[in-house]
Amino acid sequence: MNIAVILAGGGGNRAGGALPKQFWDLAGKTVVERAIAAFDRHPGIDEIAVVISVAQRRRMEEILARNPCRKSCKILLGGKERFDSTLAAYHAYESHPGASLLFHDAARPRVSQRIISDVVAALRECEAVNVAVPAVDSFLGVNSAKTLVTDYPDRNLLQRGQSPQAFRVSLISKLLGILKSEGREGGDICAEILRRIPSAKIHLVKGEESNMKLTYNDDIHLLETWVRIAESDLEGGDQK
Repeated sequence: MNIAVILAGGGGNRAGGALPKQFWDLAGKTVVERAIAAFDRHPGIDEIAVVISVAQRRRMEEILARNPCRKSCKILLGGKERFDSTLAAYHAYESHPGASLLFHDAARPRVSQRIISDVVAALRECEAVNVAVPAVDSFLGVNSAKTLVTDYPDRNLLQRGQSPQAFRVSLISKLLGILKSEGREGGDICAEILRRIPSAKIHLVKGEESNMKLTYNDDIHLLETWVRIAESDLEGGDQK
């Protein structure tokens, strides 16, 4: 069983505005609606869970009532941090150790069917999967004050992470057991697995530039362009 977990609890502070960015309008639908729809129409996804903050629960319920999913879709309540939302999803499905959770940022509304297919396919052989695109800019290591260059990493060995990040429930359970034994809370799941369960290889799936994350206010204009091009292509295909 593959469950798409849409992480929609963020406040979107960097984007500006009173309304969190996942609820912004994107060519007639909210950003989060478009993210959900991508997984809802994919045949490899069995169920959808949307993790939301308590403050935004009613808004999310209204969105799902207005545009219901074809698949089973539930709302889960997350916490202040991303890891809290991860835990909420894990606890909802921990009784299904053979299942896989695909964690996707609600602010990435343009994830393609190809990316989802590749992630689902990789999960048949791997316990953990991440999505990334090649780094095109140069990266600089800096000191803590960010005033001096301390390193110049080889960008050929660096990639920019995207989502979904996917894990088998059994692997998350193992990681949480390790974190509990160490008496510490977790952070990014991929990073924690890499450090604490090196035997669990993290498979890499090729991402796409259009699978960008809505971070700043101006990003919405580029996303709108990609949405309209995609919808135009679909209409053209219907006419042929």
